[in-house]
Amino acid sequence: MELRVNLARRILFVASALTAAACSDVGGPGSPPTFTLDASEQRVATSGNDFSFALFQRVAKSDAGSNVFISPLSASMSR
Repeated sequence: MELRVNLARRILFVASALTAAACSDVGGPGSPPTFTLDASEQRVATSGNDFSFALFQRVAKSDAGSNVFISPLSASMSR
C-alpha cells in the first residue's frame, strides 16, 4: 500500500512540475502573425464570407425562433 502512495506522489510531482514548466512563459504567446493576401486570395475570402452570411440569413428567416447550428464551411465544401 505504501508503495502505491509513493508512486502516486511521484506521479503527481512529475505532472505538477511539467505543468509548471509548460506555463512558465511570462511574456505570453506574442502578437498574432499578419498575412497579406493577393487579389485571388482576397476574392476567395470575400466570396466565402458572402456565401456564409447569405446562408446564415436564409436559415435565420426559415427557422426563426428555433435553435439551429450550421457550418458554412461544410455547406460550401458540399456544393
